[in-house]
Amino acid sequence: MARPEPGSGESEALIEARLVPLRPLLITEILDVGYAVIRAAPRVPFVASGIGAAVLTVVQIALTTLSGATINVATATPIAAAVSAQGSPLIAAIGGLVGEILAMIITGVVTGVVLHATFGAEPKRRRLRSLISASCAAALLPYTPPFLAVLITVAVGAGTHSDAAAVAIGVPVVGGAAAFAVFLWVGLSLSLPALVAEDTGVIRALRRSWELARTSFWRVLGVRVFALLLALLASLLFAATVVVLVGIPAAFADVLPHSATALAARILVACIGVLAWGLTTPWIGATLAVLYLDQRMRTEGLDIQLRLARLQERS
Repeated sequence: MARPEPGSGESEALIEARLVPLRPLLITEILDVGYAVIRAAPRVPFVASGIGAAVLTVVQIALTTLSGATINVATATPIAAAVSAQGSPLIAAIGGLVGEILAMIITGVVTGVVLHATFGAEPKRRRLRSLISASCAAALLPYTPPFLAVLITVAVGAGTHSDAAAVAIGVPVVGGAAAFAVFLWVGLSLSLPALVAEDTGVIRALRRSWELARTSFWRVLGVRVFALLLALLASLLFAATVVVLVGIPAAFADVLPHSATALAARILVACIGVLAWGLTTPWIGATLAVLYLDQRMRTEGLDIQLRLARLQERS
């Protein structure tokens, strides 16, 4: 990645504050730096998150209206859990996939903020089409193996008319597909940061993410899971607080599915989940961007290159 020219003003203040230290980072430091960057420059991340939340709200309202399930306030959490787990698995999967794509797009936008804090200048602006294409690829590919495994299991059950045969084949197939999906989820984690930081194409960004993440699979997995768990906890606390404040009674969980009151409750809870998603997604995106820089420092000596470049500028 070519180093952008140094900037001034807010960017210089960010550099002097050392929000992104030029050295390999601990897992807790990656999480802290992601939060520090968002706190120092919140406008762009939360504008992008607000737009994404608006789009996701429309999708979730439509999906919630289609779902005939009763609502469970505890499941009104980001991404897939915004649609009740008691509803259609297909509808929940669609909601989760849309949320994941939007989260990836926001990660690409937030990466620009992290680079601004690190290098002191804005990276080249990516076209929205490139961000959407890379986000769709990074989100869809991990979903593909489990989806195909479920199709195979259903086909076996329909062809043999035997539930035992479907279970015997489906359990190892679905289990293996799930493990491979996790592998893809980790391997493609850094696709959007690579796309923005290296000003490259979609395919190249996916390859770069794979190259950087596979060398530290368990570390990247740990950062992603830990960040998601913290975001989930924050979302649950936020959703519970809003539910108490607006006075949504727990009795809504027992209202008949087709009543107007139950539908309104489902939509309201879905909106609360999306709002919580919008508040936590920028931080997760910043964490992935910092993780991308950390992996480059560990595998390519990016920190040394940047230190040498700064020394040459001062001499």
